[in-house]
Amino acid sequence: MDEPLPCLLQHRNLKEPLVNAVQESEILEKKADTVKHDSTLLHGLFVLGLARYEVALGDILRYYLKHFPYKLKESEIRFPKDVFIHEQFELLEQAIERFITGASYKNFRDFHQLFLETLSIEPAYDEQELATVQELRARRNLLLHNRLVVNDQYQESCGLDPAPRKGDVLKIDHEYLKRGFKAVLGMFNAISKEIDAKYHNYTKVKAARELWAYMFKSPVMPFEDFWRVEGDDNMYCRTSPHEENLSGSERRMLGLWRSHFNSNGEFLKDFNIRLFDRRNQRKILQFISWNREHIFG
Repeated sequence: MDEPLPCLLQHRNLKEPLVNAVQESEILEKKADTVKHDSTLLHGLFVLGLARYEVALGDILRYYLKHFPYKLKESEIRFPKDVFIHEQFELLEQAIERFITGASYKNFRDFHQLFLETLSIEPAYDEQELATVQELRARRNLLLHNRLVVNDQYQESCGLDPAPRKGDVLKIDHEYLKRGFKAVLGMFNAISKEIDAKYHNYTKVKAARELWAYMFKSPVMPFEDFWRVEGDDNMYCRTSPHEENLSGSERRMLGLWRSHFNSNGEFLKDFNIRLFDRRNQRKILQFISWNREHIFG
């Protein structure tokens, strides 16, 4: 059995969609103050604001599952033969997209529960804010599909008790939009605090150490001999006194690291994938795949 893959999740990358969504939502909230009486623009800001919320949660799931793929279900990793043959290097990404697509079709409460269970977090949500965002989502769908005329779908999904009567025409005015943005930002804040609490130790340096330990097993290649670390996110390449004792494979794999870190290709002059055994070939392919996310950036 192959050794377990390292977990390279980084806290800052996990939170990035949330940080961006908060900034964008605050901009939209301010913009709403300038178009208080223009219903068309208010509708547009409303749809865009809720989309930012949904996209942020989807992007968090997408990044998280790349580093915790064991959270995926068996049904999400079954593929047709053609996909398996022609897209074998994107199978994990495809499985994650299936997961997210399936989640997006769930009702609001079930989607949120799935999001929390996947990340193993328990935010201290304000129930009123959660209920407000649930109704926002139902009203957004009503705006797009039934011109804000209450129908069965809205009554079933809005979470209000009692729900507005079928046939009533709802509105989206400035005050409604302000309440909506306040609730969305409150939800973001609760999720952010919980991610900070659970994942703050998942730093860039931690990820680099785990990747190094996965790739290099030699006692003459301790991480500290090749890297100088400052804080959680700063690391600098340095020359080890034991580099002359490295095997050919170790030198080439070290060269691969340095080439991605600072474009130093000194040890790659005779690089050839066929010079590595099967185990190290897999490690090199994993290394290249992971660095699509710029672990050294």
